[in-house]
Amino acid sequence: MINRWLRHLVFSVARRLPLSRRAYLGDDLTATIGALADDARAAGGAPGERAYLCRELIEVLRNAWVAGHGRDVAREPPARRLLDACRDDVRASLRQWRRRPAAAAGVVGTLAMAVAAVVTTFGLLTAVLWRPLPFPHEERLVFVWESASDERGPFRVTSGRFSDWERGIGAFERVAAFGAAGFSLDSRDGAVPVRGVRVTASYFGTLGVRPLVGRVFDERDEAPGARRVVLLSRAMWQGRFGGAPDIVGRDVRLGGEPYTVVGIMPDLVTPGWPSNPARVAVEAELREFWIPIARTPDFAVSTRAHVLGVVARLRPDTTAAQANAELSSLTRAGDEDRHHGVTLSFREQFVRDVRAPLLVLFAASLAVLLVACANLAALQVSRFEQRRSELATRAALGAGRVRLAGLLFVDAGLLSVAGGVAGVWLSSLALAWIPTRLPASVPFLTAPALDLRAAVFAFLAGLAVTVAISAWPALRLRTLSAAPRGVSLPARARVYRGLVAIQVAIGVALAVPAALLGESLSALRTRGPGFTVEGVLVVDVSIGSHAAAPLGRTARFERDVTDTISAAPGVAGVTLAYDHPLESNWTQVIAMQGEVPADPELEGDVHLRIVSPGYFEALGVRVLDGRSFEEREGGDAPGVALVNEAFAAAHGGRVLGRRFRDTAAVTAWGPAVPGEYEIVGVVANERFRGVDLPSAPAVYLSTRQFPQTSATLLVRAANDAADLPSRIRGLIRGVDPAATIGQVRSLSDILSEQLVSRRVTSGVTSVFAVAAVGLALLGLYGLMAVIVAGRTRDVGVRLALGASPATIARTIVVESVGAAMVGIVAGIALTAVLGGFLEHLLVDVSARDPWTVMVVAGTVLAGALLAAAGPARRAARVDPAVALRSE
Repeated sequence: MINRWLRHLVFSVARRLPLSRRAYLGDDLTATIGALADDARAAGGAPGERAYLCRELIEVLRNAWVAGHGRDVAREPPARRLLDACRDDVRASLRQWRRRPAAAAGVVGTLAMAVAAVVTTFGLLTAVLWRPLPFPHEERLVFVWESASDERGPFRVTSGRFSDWERGIGAFERVAAFGAAGFSLDSRDGAVPVRGVRVTASYFGTLGVRPLVGRVFDERDEAPGARRVVLLSRAMWQGRFGGAPDIVGRDVRLGGEPYTVVGIMPDLVTPGWPSNPARVAVEAELREFWIPIARTPDFAVSTRAHVLGVVARLRPDTTAAQANAELSSLTRAGDEDRHHGVTLSFREQFVRDVRAPLLVLFAASLAVLLVACANLAALQVSRFEQRRSELATRAALGAGRVRLAGLLFVDAGLLSVAGGVAGVWLSSLALAWIPTRLPASVPFLTAPALDLRAAVFAFLAGLAVTVAISAWPALRLRTLSAAPRGVSLPARARVYRGLVAIQVAIGVALAVPAALLGESLSALRTRGPGFTVEGVLVVDVSIGSHAAAPLGRTARFERDVTDTISAAPGVAGVTLAYDHPLESNWTQVIAMQGEVPADPELEGDVHLRIVSPGYFEALGVRVLDGRSFEEREGGDAPGVALVNEAFAAAHGGRVLGRRFRDTAAVTAWGPAVPGEYEIVGVVANERFRGVDLPSAPAVYLSTRQFPQTSATLLVRAANDAADLPSRIRGLIRGVDPAATIGQVRSLSDILSEQLVSRRVTSGVTSVFAVAAVGLALLGLYGLMAVIVAGRTRDVGVRLALGASPATIARTIVVESVGAAMVGIVAGIALTAVLGGFLEHLLVDVSARDPWTVMVVAGTVLAGALLAAAGPARRAARVDPAVALRSE
């Protein structure tokens, strides 16, 4: 009786307060009275409730005194009253955050996650695909490659073909060639390997790049016999020469020869180190210097050695299609190499391999944003139901609907601002961290940065959802009634369940592609590349130029190095190759004797692999037919070769004993190397173009018959040889102190770098999928919690009439699973529709793999059961007596 009288007194006094004071007190009254009722019941008596009511009465009286002795609010300007109202609403919202931190944290965290995902992926997408490049009129820059009529991709260019394009393609304003260059730089610490680019004099003019200091090359520098000159990168100038201001005009020794420095180039992603099929390196360590290509008489006529990349600038009045038409029509009389040219836009050259993964990531981030928006809607509805009693109290104290709607909108705006700011901050951290975890081969043409457009878009999307969803409770303010116990289920519960189903559907539609990408990556990691990867170390070695290292000396160096290292402890195998087995940069036209190809353009263009005897044994490559190379087969012996399965299949299957000619070898190396080779063995395919690509036809020649002044040393370490990488350089120095030795790398690390794009795509998509499914299950949990809280009296009645707790719990679980199943089915249907977009990203996995779909659906269903377990357990534990008295 006393408690009821005190409660009546509190509200009677409160109703006499001015409107602004009554609205201010509504939040405190509701929260406090609810808390005192709970505490009183927990204590088993009413004294606690009485003490709380007395304290509230004192607070009401204090506000009455303030209202009577303070300023006259009614006479203040409308702007001042609006400002005061907003300030009070902000304070009320902050108090709500303190009293229900979990609900506020859920809204802020959800919005922050969505904003961070969208802004981060959009920042990467902008940096790679859309941000302007630092070259004038970049839209007119194109790469030009040679191409055949078959399905193979474009490949590197011969010097003769480039010379034809330089003279005969009118669509090009300027055209330039470039190729790889590796030397040893003489320094105080001995010979240091450095890598750069050979270019024609028109290279920098075609790109529109000016030097920081000095000049670029001109036609005099590429004339045969001209003085050797070099351009240094800014990084090499600073790192190797300490940024010496007098570097221009000084001589540096590259490969034992003096080169005069004529300029310093800025830090730009200029093309360098072309490789097959039609790739251009972007790593800064491959662009330490530039030297001119000597225009010898052979340069203009050679059509066999595909070693160059070509970049061109279109004329202002021409298009790439016109240039392609000219390239296709240009032929050479009696040309042995019947390939034609094809252009590729400058940006497309760099980003074509990463465009699809980036677009997938951006689509995944948008899916997370959609799930987050649906989750925000559900959370806001839930928060409204939790505040129903507070809002009803404010209305009873005299607060109008406009005033209450303003309170809801201010609360939603504050949550949106907090979530948006947190999301932008997280994305700034991510954009600074992601490039540090990726190899330099990932083409960030410009550094990724926070994109204001993406931040504004994601922030406004979250703000629109949280504010718009607050309009729904505002429309229901007319029907508000206080609920002394818990919250009540929204009248349109189907809308709430629909939001949950949408979240689950998007989560499933994102989880299935993430699982497929993960399976594809796992398949690539376990797919046999055809050779041993684990424990194999790779190091580039060189003994100088052709003039300084005749073929006899080169052969002796190779033999001494392999013999010395194979005798060292901890070495299980050693061999030399022109390229390591995960790279192939040498293609050659091979004409099989006695064979006339149906299409001359398909005449035996194969990958040429130069390896030392013992290569196949050291790397575990199986010899399927015939034999391997032998040490006795040197330059004075008849030429022998091995081919892979793909080559044998392309030539009828049985190729042992057949012969082919290689006139390019004789042209380049003279009579010291054989011009005709007999096939003595067939080996298993190596996936030297990448484990995600099919094996290509390849021919293997022996280094004993085809010595290389620069080669790659491959050392297979024993299990207990952890110190072998540190000993390799010393072993090579013991054979030739003047040898140039590159960085020691592991073949497994190189393979991992080749898969980095797929790994990042799979990893980030998986994170987004987990976030989306997690948010969906959180929304499902919130739905069931609201349902259980709103049905407390109904559950109590059922229990009082004899229903078992298990039956109550089962009813809640079935309702939860029903909403989840609708979303799962919709998500599977959406996955089937979108599956075609993933086909080109998957290897050995179907985009509609039923087992993957079943596993994802089962996992989400299990998560839905767990999400329903908590609310179901609370419903089963309701005390019927307490539930009936609460009403």
